[in-house]
Amino acid sequence: MDESPVDEDGKQTDGDRVTENSYKFVAGSELDKDPTPTVLKGSISCYVFVCLENKNADVFILNIDSAKWLKVSEKDGKTLYAYSKIVDASESHEDVVLEPLFTKVKVSDDLTSEKLAELKEVSSKQFIKTRTFAIQSEAIGKDVAVSQAAAQFGFDGTLNDVDIK
Repeated sequence: MDESPVDEDGKQTDGDRVTENSYKFVAGSELDKDPTPTVLKGSISCYVFVCLENKNADVFILNIDSAKWLKVSEKDGKTLYAYSKIVDASESHEDVVLEPLFTKVKVSDDLTSEKLAELKEVSSKQFIKTRTFAIQSEAIGKDVAVSQAAAQFGFDGTLNDVDIK
């Protein structure tokens, strides 16, 4: 999982992809952020999942690509997504770069300096966290893969039926 580098205003810049960026949060601003999973060349076919943690979704609004990323479950500020296709890099000579989970973060127009100070006190450095999980698809059905991904990230209870092709 990596993302494009950004400048001090949160706008995408040229350069090598990074694993983390720093942002200044200004009410009403729109920031570039494109968490993108990559399946390494030579990897057998797999299901790919991303666990998104955004406990401040009322402040940081994301433009999730729901056509490519299917919502599996939500719990306690975390959402589990499944990539809409099985990814096969077994015969690829290059890493397979998937579609980003989202590309923009809209900072709420209602963000005040008091709210920002409060967020910094109760949150770690990262306000939006993503973690990736892949599991082979050859001998495992979709339902088993979804259940294992949910267990990996601590989701229990009802899981959405997602159509991974």
